[in-house]
Amino acid sequence: MKYLVWSFLTFTMAISGFSQNTVCGTDYFLEKEFEKDPSFQNVAEQNWMLSDGPSTQAEGARAVKIIPVVFHVLHDNGIGNISYAQILSAMDMINEDFRRTNADTLLTRAVFAPFAADSEVEFRLAQIDPDGNCTDGVVRIDNPNASYDAGNNVKSISNWPSNQYFNIWVVNNIESSGVNGIILGYAQFPGTGSWTNYGIVIRNDRVGRTGTAGSGDRTLTHEIGHCLNLMHTFQSGCGSSCQSSGDRVCDTPPVDFSTQACNKSFNQCSNDASGSSVYNTDVVDQIENYMSYNDCQNMYSIGQKVRIQNALNNFNTLVQLTSASNLTNTGVLNTNPGICKAEFEVNSNVICVGQNLSFSDLSFFNPKTYTWKFEGGNPSISNMKDPIVSYNTPGQYKVELTVKDSNNQTATTVRNNYITVLKSNGNTAPFIESFENATSLSELNWFTDFYPPSFGWVLANNGGSTGQSAIKATAYNNSGKISVISEAYDASNLTDAVITFKHAYAPRPNESNNYLRVYVSGDCGLTWKIRYVTGGLNMATRAEMSGAYTNPSSTEWKLDSFSVSTISLTENTRLKFEYNSNDGNNIFVDDIRITGTNREDIILRSPQNNASNVSVNQLLNWNATSAVDYYTVEMDTDTNFSSSNYVTQQLSYISTSSNDVDTEFMMNNLTDGITYYWKVTSTLNGVDTAFSEIWNFKVDSTALSVIDVQNTHLSMSIYPNPASENVNLDVDLNTASPVTILMYDITGNLVKNIFNGTLTNGKSHFNIRRDGLSQGVYLIQVISENGINTARVVLE
Repeated sequence: MKYLVWSFLTFTMAISGFSQNTVCGTDYFLEKEFEKDPSFQNVAEQNWMLSDGPSTQAEGARAVKIIPVVFHVLHDNGIGNISYAQILSAMDMINEDFRRTNADTLLTRAVFAPFAADSEVEFRLAQIDPDGNCTDGVVRIDNPNASYDAGNNVKSISNWPSNQYFNIWVVNNIESSGVNGIILGYAQFPGTGSWTNYGIVIRNDRVGRTGTAGSGDRTLTHEIGHCLNLMHTFQSGCGSSCQSSGDRVCDTPPVDFSTQACNKSFNQCSNDASGSSVYNTDVVDQIENYMSYNDCQNMYSIGQKVRIQNALNNFNTLVQLTSASNLTNTGVLNTNPGICKAEFEVNSNVICVGQNLSFSDLSFFNPKTYTWKFEGGNPSISNMKDPIVSYNTPGQYKVELTVKDSNNQTATTVRNNYITVLKSNGNTAPFIESFENATSLSELNWFTDFYPPSFGWVLANNGGSTGQSAIKATAYNNSGKISVISEAYDASNLTDAVITFKHAYAPRPNESNNYLRVYVSGDCGLTWKIRYVTGGLNMATRAEMSGAYTNPSSTEWKLDSFSVSTISLTENTRLKFEYNSNDGNNIFVDDIRITGTNREDIILRSPQNNASNVSVNQLLNWNATSAVDYYTVEMDTDTNFSSSNYVTQQLSYISTSSNDVDTEFMMNNLTDGITYYWKVTSTLNGVDTAFSEIWNFKVDSTALSVIDVQNTHLSMSIYPNPASENVNLDVDLNTASPVTILMYDITGNLVKNIFNGTLTNGKSHFNIRRDGLSQGVYLIQVISENGINTARVVLE
């Protein structure tokens, strides 16, 4: 045990002297295992001694050992979800380093060059998973909780058998409490703990030499060395002989403590020639060695190669790992595989109308041609590898990819409802979301992380601040970050804004590090900026409780508020509530309000500029400004607004709400195929105060009409109108007829499917629930065999 104690003494010195405060965590995590079970110390020492002797195979008979590899990438909603190209670059690096084909071999100094070795180990990504299915050797898990402060906890989340696969867990950062530095990665020595924990945990910015890793370093090479039973060059200090000094390898000069600089004169120990050393005199430190901390690593030694090969030949798990049968079963012997799976990803699954999405092909293996089909997308079909697609209509859409290899073998993947497109002009500020009259977040176009039912955001239909409903983060006795993201709001009519909301929270006894953060996006969620944080004692709205918080009372709500800068006040403003729970309790959020100062200039809303499918009867709509006397809308077929088709109308100002009838004007009987131009001005005290841009649209007679179509077959009436709650609809038919009844918002988006069936002759009555619809004008359309009737209703 003398050497082991020495190892940990020098480990402490190494951390304290490491100038850049970045370390290998292998010894740290090994010591934690020893604290749990001191018997592991004897096991570790015996394992290190097992591999000290000469190789158990003759040099000429030894074949290159192939190791199947799987990467488990644990990320935070895409943060840390490194690309396949970055993983391939890591594979290239470790293979170059272990086979000594790395470009910097010429930098090995002459005194050490005779002892630099090809370790005769090769790493290949698995092509067949434990269930016999094809794989590209990468498992991706969206788990923010596990991706930060990671340790052995990540290994139970995703783990392939260690006697079949070499596991590498990639995370955002690693738990470093108690260490005077930042741990970049750590490994488990073979046989020093459960084989289910065998492998490497490493930060994503230390994997490969591209992407988040930049030009890369040798962290992964270093940690794999530990997994193959190699110690740090400074592990046992100077010692008494080469067998008990440094890393206990006699062609690696012992080092007393770690250094980082590439100082070629470093020489910490003077006993380099002791014992069975290959050196006959004292030499400088081998700062080239991968098991040092120095920045100029470029070699493993012959002695280290012997230790690696002995480990692979003496530990039963590693013997099975590198066996011929396992190499066949994991697919790594197939060096030219054909197509196996069509796979892809996209930079965002939720966008607003008009935004572009970037799709990336991840298919394997060796696809040669691509056929993409984008339901609702533009283009709808693409043969590019990584196409860019836009969507112009709200809804949920399917994406399909078919790939083909050089042998005409194909694979297809279809993902239904994969892309969600939100309407660009959402509910206009001022706005309140109270979450009433819905049964799920999806009904409200709110989106949340996909977690088990016990940990995530849900719509709670009890205990709201106003009414019965609120959103709840179900997080009792759980740890991690969970987010919920709103629909898109149109805040482009504001010059400044204040967002308020209420929250209710019951802290658990002695809890800490629980926070609620609020983010705002002005580009429909493509980027986010944090705007508000509450936590600790400020987050509590009632006394502690040890059980789950399930039903806030009316007195247990706290009002929160924050301001929003102009850059985020767009027609695609979205909110994100992120709860960071550290064994915390459930938290409730309700009554989200967006208010502010209206702009003086006028923002047009619909029909969209350059629209080409506008009906012959079209409602023009714009956002309200600050107080004026009236608006003036002008429309013409001429850009100078001077032709005989010129139309103008004044509308008296009502309020700063953009949902009243003073910010809309119906144009009827437009001419098919003609392009119209329109603009809006406002006037205060006889002076024009604001001018909008000039927008245009082209009329298509086949497009949906949104005006009343009178016929003798059907009549309809709506009451009350305006309505504050539910709306009554009476439909009177002369004869029985199939009928469809739909409800649209003023931009033509379907919001309710009221009825689809056959009505008898006479009057039929429908009660239309408001179900959380915001203030504004809506269109109720009755479609029958003889025509269409459309009527407007105002919800106050």
